[in-house]
Amino acid sequence: MALAPGSALAGTPQPGREGSLPERFTWSSSGPLISPKPDAGHPILAVEDPTVFRYRDGWHVYFTTADTAGRWSLGYTSFARWSEAGSAPQTFLDATPDIGSRYAAAPQIFSFAPQETCNVYRLGDGHLMLVEALATGSDWRRYFRAWTADSPGGTRKPLADTEANPCARSSNVAFEAGQPAWTRDFSHGEMIRARRRPDPHDRSVPPSVPPQGMDPASSGEYHRLPWRLALLTQTNPTC
Repeated sequence: MALAPGSALAGTPQPGREGSLPERFTWSSSGPLISPKPDAGHPILAVEDPTVFRYRDGWHVYFTTADTAGRWSLGYTSFARWSEAGSAPQTFLDATPDIGSRYAAAPQIFSFAPQETCNVYRLGDGHLMLVEALATGSDWRRYFRAWTADSPGGTRKPLADTEANPCARSSNVAFEAGQPAWTRDFSHGEMIRARRRPDPHDRSVPPSVPPQGMDPASSGEYHRLPWRLALLTQTNPTC
């Protein structure tokens, strides 16, 4: 987590150096980078649930789509640099025989060794776990909590697990210069993986999280909520 605010947008997020996690996190948020691109057959209103990986010098993102009729499906985009994400074409995967018109949502790409599972990340000899939560004690907005453990099945130790001390929430996220506070929700993100398989000797921490967010004034049926994808970058690395 060694990037300066906004530097992830310029190119490839780089792994941090060996070090400990902070007791409190702070982040910088981009504006929306991936927004719906509807066409005649896909009147989509939202893109959400990103899963991200890097392959052959490019970023690859699969995501959920929701349309005006309440249909859910999957989409895909790729780009060389995060600053190009907004202009990259989007492909809808409902033409794939294994998907078709059936319900399909919340994709997850497993391109890494089994010891790293969904939202559990290897950190040196330990593991970092991120969990999405609702701020039920205050504004009911979505945010992330974090724990550490010696192994994926080990005892979890609180790291940033409360509304007062979250991993990532509107209270500890600043927006980049010129960006309005376009969201108060930080939902369904995963840490960027720059390698296909984790190196057992690599003690670096993935530096960025691409979450979904939406206009704070939005309301109504869930499939009509205007989710967009952005990029969070940690601004108080300890390494």
